[in-house]
Amino acid sequence: MDKIKFRSFTNARKFTRSLGLKNNNDWKNYSKSENKPEDIPANPSQAYEGKGWKGIPDWLGNGNLSNKHRTYLSYEKCQNVIQKLGITKQADWEKYWKFNKKPINIPSHPDRTYKEWKGWGTFLGTGRVANQKILFWSYEKSLKYLRLQNFKNQSEYRAAAKNNRLPKEIPKSPMTVYKNKGWSSWGEFLGTGFIDNKTKSQNYLSLDKAKLESRVLAKKYNLKSHDDWIKAHREGKIPKHLPRNPWQVYPKKKK
Repeated sequence: MDKIKFRSFTNARKFTRSLGLKNNNDWKNYSKSENKPEDIPANPSQAYEGKGWKGIPDWLGNGNLSNKHRTYLSYEKCQNVIQKLGITKQADWEKYWKFNKKPINIPSHPDRTYKEWKGWGTFLGTGRVANQKILFWSYEKSLKYLRLQNFKNQSEYRAAAKNNRLPKEIPKSPMTVYKNKGWSSWGEFLGTGFIDNKTKSQNYLSLDKAKLESRVLAKKYNLKSHDDWIKAHREGKIPKHLPRNPWQVYPKKKK
């Protein structure tokens, strides 16, 4: 019996893709049926080894290629496609990938695929950079900048940070970044003078002792007003056991 001459890989694959088979089981059932032409091999992996074979998904054209057999768009083209979708966060991209039909030439994990990878901010076009890659300003430099912005409270600061109205060198979560690097309170950070409950609970001197020591300091540094006291406190002339804003720490005496 003469050996059957199979179709070329390209022509054979074109035929099998037209069948609409979904998986390997479908192919096995079809290959055993009388419907399969003789010049289409029942074991294509053997017949076309080294001739273009990339696996059953490629053979059937159902898009379920393994990563090693995929040919992805270049980094720049993939980036352009994704940015046109209006996705601005990694989490949103992952949701989109999970619940929508995507071209097989776009990877689910571009950060693991492209050697040109420079971060999600660059890829999505938002400019966001992971905290660990940002060189933040020192606590003192951030403090100096923020004093000029006149934020009234923490909420105003967070809104400005969220809307990218602050230099990227100033962290959105200063308590975390500046922990053990000078962080004291939001009041000090923003220059509002506000003292939170945690700061109030520190071991300040009693009211009577605080009065005595503050009067000595006022005479020593020629402090005549509230502003003078605040300035001296910032300059480190006032000991930490004396509050910057005493009226917030010591309750008023009832008349």
